[in-house]
This record gives sequence, C-alpha cells and structure tokens, in this order.
Amino acid sequence: MTTDELVKTYDMIIIVNDQPPQSFYDDIGTQIGKLEDYVRAGRVLEIHAANWGGWGGGGVWTTPLPRNVTIVQSYSSIDYVVPDNITLHSNYASHGYFANLPADAEIITVQAPTGTPEYSRPSTAVYTLGKGGHVSVTGLTIEYSIARNGPEWLEFYREMVLKNLGYSTVAPQKPASPGGDLT
Repeated sequence: MTTDELVKTYDMIIIVNDQPPQSFYDDIGTQIGKLEDYVRAGRVLEIHAANWGGWGGGGVWTTPLPRNVTIVQSYSSIDYVVPDNITLHSNYASHGYFANLPADAEIITVQAPTGTPEYSRPSTAVYTLGKGGHVSVTGLTIEYSIARNGPEWLEFYREMVLKNLGYSTVAPQKPASPGGDLT
C-alpha cells in the first residue's frame, strides 16, 4: 500500500505487542519511512513495543522507531500513569522503556518497579512528527494485562486510543452514497 492509500484508508495504525516471528519486526523495520510519511500527513501511529515476551513467538524490535526512538528491555510489574497519578499492576506491566525520545514527547507512563516512579524510564509517550501527526509508543503489556488484570487496564487503553484518535488532523473522507454518485 502506498502512503497516500494508507492516509485515505486509516485514521490510525496500531502495531500490537509481541509479534511472532522475528521476520515481522525485520519487515516492519524496512517500512518505518513509509509509516513516518503517513504520520507526517497528519495521521497517528500507535506502536505497542512490549516484545521479549516469548509467548508471541519471540520477535524483537531491532530497528529504531520513528524519530530514532529506541526501546530498552526492562521488566516492571508496576508502571505509573503520570497525568492521572495512578499505578498499573501486572505480572509484567511493561517490558521496556524508551530512549532517545524527542524533547516534545509527552510522557504518559513510567516504570515503577519498586513502587516509586522512575521518570528516567518512560514506558508510554506521545510525540509529533511533521505538521500535526503523532506517534504513540508504549512498552506496556496492554493486551495481556487487559485480559488478566482488571478494569483499570481497559480504562487506561480506552483513554489512550480516544486521545490518539483525537490527534488525527486529516478530515475523514465522506463515505460514498449507497445509491451511487450524487452529482
């Protein structure tokens, strides 16, 4: 799919955690430029980068994310939601934190393995790319934790998706009329 087709088709692209085999991460790494162009066009890219889990097939991000952001392997059973002043608990709440975040990044969560937030270990962040597009990255085990650890995870993710959709700056395309062309 071309970047133009992506922009016309999707308001937001979500890449979920812990993809099987390594070839997924190798292939997506070669597409980062196209994904960056998609974001520059005013869209939103949400990357769930909690890999190293093993149950999904053992694939690992080996290439930088947009704007040269990288994820550092680091397990934490507690992550702190900075804007809401709450904690999220799970066997492995997060599998990593981000390095090289741009200065304009909004930090949403940080790891708190001892219960105290470690602000130098951001595990969810949102940052811009281009004129209005946004990239949302998380090292949280969102899918796993929603299924196993309670409603606070579902509420956190629901708010995250709604906020990310709100970042989209491209007006939605008017659907075609069921009766055909109106002109």
